[in-house]
Amino acid sequence: MIFCDKCGYQNKEDAKFCKGCGDKVVNLTESGALKGGVVLDKRYAIKRKIKAGGMGAIYLAVDMRFTDRHCAVKEMRSQTSNTAEQQYMIQAFQKEAEILHVLRHPNLPVVLDYFIEHGRYYLVMDFVEGHDLSSIMEASFPVGLPEEQVIPWAIDILDALDYLHNQNPPIVYRDLKPGNIMIRNSDNRAILVDFGIARKVFPDKQTTMTAIGTPVFASEEMFYGKAEPRSDIYSMGATMHCLLAGEVPLVPFSFKPLRKVNPVVSEELEEIVMQALSQDIDDRFQTAEEMENALENLLSDKNVRKKKKQNSGFLKENQTLKSSQLPDQQVKDKTSVNLKNLHSTKSMAYPSQALIADVKELTTDSGRNINKIAFIIAGIVLIFILLITGSIWYITSINPIYYIYMAKKEKGKNNPSAIKYCKKALNINNNPEFHKVLLDIYMTDEQYYEAAKKELDIMKDVENNDENIETYLNGKYFALGNKFYTLKKYHLAVECFEKLKLDSININTDIIKIIAQSYINTNNKKEAINFYIKRINKLTETEKDDKSIESIYYLDEIIKLEIDDSHIEDLFKIAQKYKNYKKTEEAIKIYTVLKEKEIAKAEASLELGDIYYYQKEYDKAISNYTTAKASLSPKNSTKLSHVKSQLVECYIAIEDYSKALNLLKSIIKNGDTSKKSRFYKLCITLGDKYYTNGNIKKAVEYYTEVDKNSSEFKLLQEKLNKYAENYLKKAYDYKEKKSYEEGKKYCNKILSLQNFIKPEHKDKAENYLEEIEEATRPVQPAYTYPYNGSTPNKPYEPNPPPDNHPNPINPLN
Repeated sequence: MIFCDKCGYQNKEDAKFCKGCGDKVVNLTESGALKGGVVLDKRYAIKRKIKAGGMGAIYLAVDMRFTDRHCAVKEMRSQTSNTAEQQYMIQAFQKEAEILHVLRHPNLPVVLDYFIEHGRYYLVMDFVEGHDLSSIMEASFPVGLPEEQVIPWAIDILDALDYLHNQNPPIVYRDLKPGNIMIRNSDNRAILVDFGIARKVFPDKQTTMTAIGTPVFASEEMFYGKAEPRSDIYSMGATMHCLLAGEVPLVPFSFKPLRKVNPVVSEELEEIVMQALSQDIDDRFQTAEEMENALENLLSDKNVRKKKKQNSGFLKENQTLKSSQLPDQQVKDKTSVNLKNLHSTKSMAYPSQALIADVKELTTDSGRNINKIAFIIAGIVLIFILLITGSIWYITSINPIYYIYMAKKEKGKNNPSAIKYCKKALNINNNPEFHKVLLDIYMTDEQYYEAAKKELDIMKDVENNDENIETYLNGKYFALGNKFYTLKKYHLAVECFEKLKLDSININTDIIKIIAQSYINTNNKKEAINFYIKRINKLTETEKDDKSIESIYYLDEIIKLEIDDSHIEDLFKIAQKYKNYKKTEEAIKIYTVLKEKEIAKAEASLELGDIYYYQKEYDKAISNYTTAKASLSPKNSTKLSHVKSQLVECYIAIEDYSKALNLLKSIIKNGDTSKKSRFYKLCITLGDKYYTNGNIKKAVEYYTEVDKNSSEFKLLQEKLNKYAENYLKKAYDYKEKKSYEEGKKYCNKILSLQNFIKPEHKDKAENYLEEIEEATRPVQPAYTYPYNGSTPNKPYEPNPPPDNHPNPINPLN
């Protein structure tokens, strides 16, 4: 619905004119944003939308009273459907705008104008052209920004904070974060933008973005609604930590020592940042100026650059500025409420101090007394008037803001009363932010923890456009679960932890251990193991050494517990990841555990065998392959064949050839002919080994195992024929030297290979042996036969030659 700013009538979103007063209703896009070309207040021509959120948008516009003067128009939409609330919001908006439009500082955008039109609130500011630090940090990810860049920007922002904190009343920014700091293109200065008027005006705006700012950047006291200037110091430290570290933790108060995240950061700067992040408010820098001076001194010491104080005289001069110093057109009242009477609203039952959350008024003791008297007098008068008109009941019974204010006031003092106020507000408007207030009350008192859990479950189902709601709920569920864990209410702790979305938050080992231990303490070891497995899977999505230590810790915890069959598949997948990443120790741990499960024994043993084989630990490999061989089903022929083949290689590696050959024969006999080639090659290898050692008979036995029709046999023949040729050459060389015995040895070697070599080599070897035999036969002397008695000495008479001798007279001829 759109409310008319003149009469407050509720109009439909598509209405062109107000049904209450006939005034024109602005034309919008389907998303509710202003279309380009729309002119607001007869002055600001909308050019385009810069960004938008659930509660409004920021537009680039041109001020038509000046030539080509660009400005930023921030639009905030009211979400309330109550006319009385609408009028109150108008008053609060104008009060807030009056405070902000007098601010003048070089690191703050100037608030030029404000007005209400078409039921929407508009704030006109200087247009800062540049990039916010969130975008700059994202572009630098995963590396943090250099401190030479961060320090000057931090000094700029601290200078602006010092100016705000010294206003009267002090202004606490409350939502300091990288996204709210712009780096101006023209001079590279840091500008603090987005004062979040919507946070002070609208009751339905997110608590996480108003009362406590963005959770990660908010200090502890902000969670309790006690923000003060030193709360901004904490947020400044958190912002600097994120910029320097290059990452934003999603869980509040989880900032690690800066140099552990980014060792490049100097120790001096780390000390400054961590002091600003102190949980104890008294341990922080006590003023923005104090922190600014510390950074300036650091810059001076490092000779990076000297930050000169630019605003010391400027601040004093401009703190006295009043709204009357601006052009009349810059402050308008488009409502029926008189601005002069706004101060009287302090005496109403729902003080503006509670709604204008970002402005904290500090007064002296004497000032408090005066205000107290004025408040009492104004209150008496107002109550008298309201009693006469009967309006007190109306205001308090229909306005949830009043109840929320009272709930916050009673929180910690009278929690039952505070809870009642919250429930009354929720009965009027089921706003997610009211649920947050109620939840915060519940979580301050142990007796309400179970109620807090129920409230969290309700909030999970309530429609909420806040993009940070998931982070908020995660943080609350864990905080509450941790409280239950401390109280040893483990079942309730588990119920909280099961609501966590671990993929969307950063958690450490301690948190994981608490969650897993909660499962264990509820006798649910199975879920504890599942939880550890999920975490390991998350950590092993990519190969990162920095995550291996954490994952090993979880793995050791799993090993301590008793896994069941439901975990086997997941553990195999994790082990395979480790194996792929060459983290074999981790893989061995898992496979060793799985090996104890009968259903996983074969597979785990096989995997262990492979790991040990490639590590050349053959005895361990053989042991595991043997287990796998005995455990695998005959139907699983592929894996069985792999195991046997690997066993063969292991036996060969340890030179147990007999087992290797026997296993190969068994494989071939069982029909795996693909192993024949490996068998023949092994036979040849063994034959060569024995042949080289001179055991030719044994070598021939192995050579004979090779099939003559195989390609391996042909290669064997080629090799042995070369041996034969070489042996013949050596034999004839020895013959020339008349070293016949040496030559005969080589010929005999050739003849031992006669089944594998060419026939011609065999024939040559045999011929050689005959020639040697002929050459080495003994020579007999000549004689005359028979003796005729002509000489005195009878000659030597050998045995008569055989009858078939060709020359019985002289057998040597």
